[in-house]
Amino acid sequence: MPSMQSVNDDFEFLKTRLPGFPGYEHEDSRSSSDKQVRAFVGEALARLRERSSNTLSPVDAERLDSLLLRCEFADQRYIGTLQHADFDAADLARLAKQDRAIVESVAPIFEGDATHLPAVIDRMNELFDARRPSIKAYLLAGPTVEDFSVERDGDTGRDVEF
Repeated sequence: MPSMQSVNDDFEFLKTRLPGFPGYEHEDSRSSSDKQVRAFVGEALARLRERSSNTLSPVDAERLDSLLLRCEFADQRYIGTLQHADFDAADLARLAKQDRAIVESVAPIFEGDATHLPAVIDRMNELFDARRPSIKAYLLAGPTVEDFSVERDGDTGRDVEF
């Protein structure tokens, strides 16, 4: 389990880079936190797109546009789970660490370095994908068919298969 100091460092880093970053402790602020992380990355990518529109290969331009869309629109399954899950301290620490890595990874873009764009796009996609396993247990923890009972009024006695 991460130390409390490293967890605090991750949250403080996010708060300094993303003014008003509310964190993930409260359900009602989680969507906003995710949106701020995606907006920060999207802003950096949009600036890069503007600066290098004439020099990007068609493949890199398409990949960059795809990543920009990913920043603009939230993954609804992720957000739905993020908003309603009962996270423990380790989960919150994992989310903060992952989001810090995402925010840190765009530093070369803000510095104007587009030389490694394919690698940056790959890394950003990996980091966004890595967020999902952090909530996988919550995605799979919902009710199952066995959690519900079926009560019938006037049962015919026939077996019913679902």
